[in-house]
Amino acid sequence: MPMIRRQFCIRSLLLLFIISSEVFSQGAPPNRSPEAQNSRREVVFPNGLTLLTMEDHSTPLVAVIVAYRTGNKNEIPGLTGITRVCERLMQMGTPRFEAGVMNRIIQSAGGFSRSFADLDLTRFVSKVSSRLLDTVLLLEADRMQNVEVTYEKLLLAREAVRKDRLTNVESFIYGPFNEEYLNLAYRAHPYRHPRYGWPGDLNNIGLKEVKEYFEKNFQPANATIVVAGDFRAERVTALVDSLFSPIVSYPPPPAIRITEPEQRAERRALLESASGIPVFLVGYHIPPASHPDIAALRVLRRIMVGGESSRLYERMVLTEETALSVGGDLLELEDPGQIFFYSILNYDTPLEVGEEAILDEIERLKVEYVTSAELEKAKNRFEADFYRNTRALDFRAARWGFYHLIVGNKDGLKNEISSARAVTKEDIMEVATRYFGRNNRTIITLTPTELQSDEQEILE
Repeated sequence: MPMIRRQFCIRSLLLLFIISSEVFSQGAPPNRSPEAQNSRREVVFPNGLTLLTMEDHSTPLVAVIVAYRTGNKNEIPGLTGITRVCERLMQMGTPRFEAGVMNRIIQSAGGFSRSFADLDLTRFVSKVSSRLLDTVLLLEADRMQNVEVTYEKLLLAREAVRKDRLTNVESFIYGPFNEEYLNLAYRAHPYRHPRYGWPGDLNNIGLKEVKEYFEKNFQPANATIVVAGDFRAERVTALVDSLFSPIVSYPPPPAIRITEPEQRAERRALLESASGIPVFLVGYHIPPASHPDIAALRVLRRIMVGGESSRLYERMVLTEETALSVGGDLLELEDPGQIFFYSILNYDTPLEVGEEAILDEIERLKVEYVTSAELEKAKNRFEADFYRNTRALDFRAARWGFYHLIVGNKDGLKNEISSARAVTKEDIMEVATRYFGRNNRTIITLTPTELQSDEQEILE
C-alpha cells in the first residue's frame, strides 16, 4: 500500500475512534430496566428520513440498517441492474473516507457489514459493539451525502455487477433456473427483472441514467434507518438528527403502479443443464405481504417442506426415494409475491415422477384437512424458527424494518407468533384452494443435457 494512502487510512481510523469515544463519554449509560428492553420508537425528520429504534440491553451490541426503498421493481426495461450498480457505488468511498475504510473499522472492532439489493429494498447492514455506534452512523451519513458518481466509478461498478452475475447466475448450476422462474411468473410487474440485470442492459447503463437514479432513490426522503441494540433512543435520535438532517433531500420517487394481470393459464419452461441432476419447481402467485392470508401460507409451507417429517420430504426422500432433497419458500413482497416448492431428484428419477408427487401433495391440501398433529408441528417449527432467528440483532432489526416498510404494520413483529398460532386447518385448506389452481401456477424443470456418444462412453 502506498505510504500516503496508508497514512490517510490511519488518520481516518483514529479520527473515527476518537469521535466515537468522545460522544459516548458524554452520554449517560443505557437504561437497563426491564421496561426499557425492546422499546420501539419511530421518528421522521424534516428532510423525510425515518428513524426506527429498538432498545435491547441484553448484550453490548448494536445493529444498524440503512434501507432505501428501491430495488428491482423500481427499474425500467433497458436499465435492469441499475440498483445493483448504485449499491456498488455506495461501497466505493467518498472524498472524506476512501473505499474500504468503513469495512476495516467495523471488522477491526469484531463486527461485520454487508449490503443487499433485492426486489423491494436496498439495505446496508452493520453489526458492531455498541461503543462503535456513533462511528457507524457518521460513516453512513457521509455515504448518503458525499458519494461521487463519476464515469470511472461507474465503469468499476458495472464490472463488479457483471462479476456478481457471472458468479451467482451464469456459473452457478441453478442460477439460470432461479432467474427464469421470476421472469416467467411475472409478465408485467418489474419483479420479473433479474437481480443483476440483463447483460445487455448493464452495458448500456450510462452516467446520466445512474446520476438521476441515484439522486432520486438514495437520499433521505427515500431512506429508513433501523437501529437495534444497546443504546439510549433519545441520544441516538439526537445524533441521527445532527448527522443526517443537514443532508439535502428530494421528493421521494412515485410508487410503482404496475399491477400484474391475473394469470390465465399454466406457464412452463424447460431448461437444460450439464449437472446431470433433474430439478422440478412449481410456484403460485400469492397476495402482498400485508394480506391476512400470509399467516396461513407461512404455516402451510412448513407443513409441506418444514423439516424431515414434512409431507414432501417424508414422501419423496424417505419413502419413495425419488429425490435428494426438497424445499420451498414464500416470497413476501410489497406487491403480490410467490410461493414455490421444488425437488432435486435422484439422477435416475424421471421428471414426471417428481412432478406427479409434488402436484399430488398440493392437490391433497385442497381436498383433505391437514391433521391436528401436522398443524401443531408446523406452528411449533415456525415459533422455534422465529425465536432462534430473532436472537440475532441484525435479523430482528431487518424484520422490524420489513414490517414497517413492506407490510405497513408496525406491530407485525410483535404479533407474528400469535397470527401463526391462530391459523386453523380450515384456513390451510382455504388458502390452498384459493391460490393453488392450475391456471395460477408456473412450472420450471431442469433436465440433464443429452451427452454425446464419446462422453457417454467415458462415464460408462
